[in-house]
Amino acid sequence: MTDITSIVISSRIRIARNFKGFKFPSRISDKDADKISNSVVSVLTKLGNYKIYSFKSLTSEDLELMFEKHLISKEAKNNKESGVAIIRGDEKVSVMVNEEDHLRAQCIMKGFSLQEAYATINDIDDAISKEMDYAFSDEFGYLTSCVTNVGTGLRASVMLFLPALSISGAIESIISAIKTKGLTIRGEVGEGSKPLGYIYQVSNAISMGITEKETISAVESAVKRIVELEKEERMKLAKDLETRDLCTRAFGIISCASLLSWQEFMIFAGRVKLGITLSFIKFKDELIIDKLIDRVSDAGIKKMFKKELSDSEVCERRAEYVSEILRNARVF
Repeated sequence: MTDITSIVISSRIRIARNFKGFKFPSRISDKDADKISNSVVSVLTKLGNYKIYSFKSLTSEDLELMFEKHLISKEAKNNKESGVAIIRGDEKVSVMVNEEDHLRAQCIMKGFSLQEAYATINDIDDAISKEMDYAFSDEFGYLTSCVTNVGTGLRASVMLFLPALSISGAIESIISAIKTKGLTIRGEVGEGSKPLGYIYQVSNAISMGITEKETISAVESAVKRIVELEKEERMKLAKDLETRDLCTRAFGIISCASLLSWQEFMIFAGRVKLGITLSFIKFKDELIIDKLIDRVSDAGIKKMFKKELSDSEVCERRAEYVSEILRNARVF
């Protein structure tokens, strides 16, 4: 499985907006924060099947699970007083209110789907702008709480699985080269994070002096080039005995461990997934690792077993669940 679907995981478009006449969320009054939330909710509920989540009524575990599923940001998760998330039924669209900015709207699509995600967010952006006035400067563009978002306020990002480039060390030169094009590569969790399971996020680093379409085009071009480089490196690894050993050993550990932390799971899961793409390991479902990643985060395990668990118990339950799934799904 060496086509683009084994490399590109998902695509995301996110916009940051603030509303004219209101202070930024860090200094806003409770009354104004509620007014903004109510106005945005009123617009979105007319557009489709959206569910409203007021953070005041959610547990810390609920918020953590939403964060781990990429439905809300770390900043939103920490704002229990006035934070609100408006999430579409299919969970592809999430709108955060009173985060770092009054509005952060995002659309995440499977695969290489930046254009589709952009069209979805653009419709939401247009609908909200018809009802409320954005804080906008003719000179600078959309005004945001963080200067790196001033301009279009748009972030276009693609999540990539890059084991071959990581193992070969070529990823370092790509990271250096991409910075010269106004782009950046980060770990799976986002800014400031290290990659787990060979998962990287490619996105634009600037949003001023460039249009939304130019931004998306630049990210698309970079991703296409990185995909080709990853394919080339995978071909080199396909007959490498050490790489085969790395992958099959990872399967042995992840399927037999008694305790398995999230970090350990992601490291070994990335190696097993590489083994699947290179046909070293075969499963009935080639997407089994992706499905496990979606299910077995710390908050996901607690939700699965529906009870309070200590850190050690979470690791134990994860190990048991992963072992059962992988052993039953492997084809020998």
